[in-house]
Amino acid sequence: MDIIEKVINVQDLENFINFDEESNPKRIFIVLKGNNNDYSELLTKMMSAVQKDIHKDVQLIHLKNNTHIALSTYLKKIDAAKVFLFGISPKYVCLNYEIKKYEIFEFYNSKILWVDDLKILSNNINLKKNLWIKMKEIFQI
Repeated sequence: MDIIEKVINVQDLENFINFDEESNPKRIFIVLKGNNNDYSELLTKMMSAVQKDIHKDVQLIHLKNNTHIALSTYLKKIDAAKVFLFGISPKYVCLNYEIKKYEIFEFYNSKILWVDDLKILSNNINLKKNLWIKMKEIFQI
């Protein structure tokens, strides 16, 4: 299955994510901006580097054109989630806090990392290094 097939639209989020840990143990959320079909290999490699399977362990959330989602509503229901915002300002997931790029933000026992869009990351080795440093910290490796 292609990675993009697992991306859900925000309108379907409420129905798609089951917060029962036994039926949906996914605690890694990747929030993407726009159509990121070209970067599925990059996402797969990043998750593999931290011993996570992009298909089994990760929930991809695709935000389109200025769409907002109240991510805090979901994070309250999940213990120790890891959230990566790729090119998505925290305001679009209704996190109205002072959050800086490439700094881990803790919220309801979850770790949130706001980084550049995948297109920018794919072409910048220094940003990839910054992301890798933070991923190692988040996943404690």
